[in-house]
Amino acid sequence: MSLATYDVPVDIIELIIDQASLQDNQFSTLRACALVGRDFVRPSQRRIFRSIEFKGQHVYGHGDPLDKYLRMQDILISTPELALYVRKFVLKDKTMGLRLVTQPLFPILLGKLERLTTFVLEFQRYKSGTGDWDQFSPALKQTLIDTCQLSSIGQLTFKYIKNLPPHCVT
Repeated sequence: MSLATYDVPVDIIELIIDQASLQDNQFSTLRACALVGRDFVRPSQRRIFRSIEFKGQHVYGHGDPLDKYLRMQDILISTPELALYVRKFVLKDKTMGLRLVTQPLFPILLGKLERLTTFVLEFQRYKSGTGDWDQFSPALKQTLIDTCQLSSIGQLTFKYIKNLPPHCVT
């Protein structure tokens, strides 16, 4: 007995992915879509990786944000084509100080996000030792400057970063 296979039109696949991305459990639904068949993989990945946000808050039952960041970093560095799907990258480091941006591979990861349209970097207000440009590594500084100069950037937000050079925001 042979299994029948059918080619699903791209428009129908896109509609299915669009609907899946509206679900409350969007990630697991899109992941399941990617497993349906080869034609569903790339559209699902595009939607999964379109927007990456780290709020930097430890939420009971959801694990350490640093662990989640490190897993995502491993995926995007080991599979560079996925980094090209990322359009929005938000890092609101409210409770962890510099734990995320001081990761050794953060400048490499950020440098791979060549098609960003939105970039947000926000630190905790008034907390000493966080968000000071002068404390950033040279590699991080250069990568942030390069990110500011991406032609695709439409929204660029830096909050609570001391000593931010003016050429980063003009």
